[in-house]
Amino acid sequence: MIIPRVSSAFSTICLPLAGFGALAENAITQAVRDGFAELGVSLFRGFAKERAALGLDSQTLEIVGNVRLKQGVLLDAGWCLFESANAVGDAIKAQKKLLHVASVAEETGKYVEAAKGP
Repeated sequence: MIIPRVSSAFSTICLPLAGFGALAENAITQAVRDGFAELGVSLFRGFAKERAALGLDSQTLEIVGNVRLKQGVLLDAGWCLFESANAVGDAIKAQKKLLHVASVAEETGKYVEAAKGP
């Protein structure tokens, strides 16, 4: 599969550069907005440790979160979906998104995995 290799290469190239967060943010956002959500998510995975510093906008976070939710990666999904609502100051929506992820975790039996964390 080519997408993970692209993500790995992108991370390898961009991490040593000053301002890598802006490059990653732009690449992820552009991929998602151009209809390549899977590529954007793959790039996001390459920068998982720096995700809070990326500064992704609410719409991008929501799309990435929904893709991660469909992939069954509940920790990433919960973080992205919570932050997407939190970024626009909607605390109630942020809580509802976490409850939704929790219900998916319960339905799929991944609640133990989600509770353990990374």
